[in-house]
Amino acid sequence: MRSIEAQYPHVRFIQTSDVETLLAAADLLVGDYSSVMSTYSLLDRPIVFFDQPDFEFTFAGLKDIFVGASHSFSRLDELVPACQAALSNPQAKAEGRAHMRRTFYAHEGHSAEYMAGLIQKIGRVSTTDSAGWQRVQASAIGQ
Repeated sequence: MRSIEAQYPHVRFIQTSDVETLLAAADLLVGDYSSVMSTYSLLDRPIVFFDQPDFEFTFAGLKDIFVGASHSFSRLDELVPACQAALSNPQAKAEGRAHMRRTFYAHEGHSAEYMAGLIQKIGRVSTTDSAGWQRVQASAIGQ
């Protein structure tokens, strides 16, 4: 992968566990079966997935989600063509990325609306000693 990085001026391979801070700057993610792929899918940008031949997914169907959200490669000589395909048609796997987001982030896009409605329903409450605290408890258990 370092030789590929040397051949292409805009390619950076970064080995770190703190990659999330860099995702917003990336036009493309090359990853393996890690959770960083699901995080990057929130940006709806192209993903290239290293489909390691010896790796077995624990849960049935999980591999299909990763493959469906990305252009995949299993050998190093497939990496550059997979990246080129992903960048030349960023929307090719958009539905797969949407499926990944729905799988890992079940309430994507609705949490702010839900919380605003809940706050309106509860009303003004400043402490657990407030008169409206019973409304908070009732809302929390769905009453």
